[in-house]
Amino acid sequence: MKPKNLVIVRAVTDQGLTHAEAATRYGVTRQWVHTLVRRYEQEGPDGVAPRSRAPRA
Repeated sequence: MKPKNLVIVRAVTDQGLTHAEAATRYGVTRQWVHTLVRRYEQEGPDGVAPRSRAPRA
């Protein structure tokens, strides 16, 4: 698991930062923060682990 992704999610869920504030603080896009938080809510900590970007076929 990539620790930075989990830190970003925890900043939003535990510290109460908005997605925009977390994005600015950690140098990522607001959309990426939204994606990470959604994955975390659906899959837990394993949901924010890096995923392959290679084609499936």
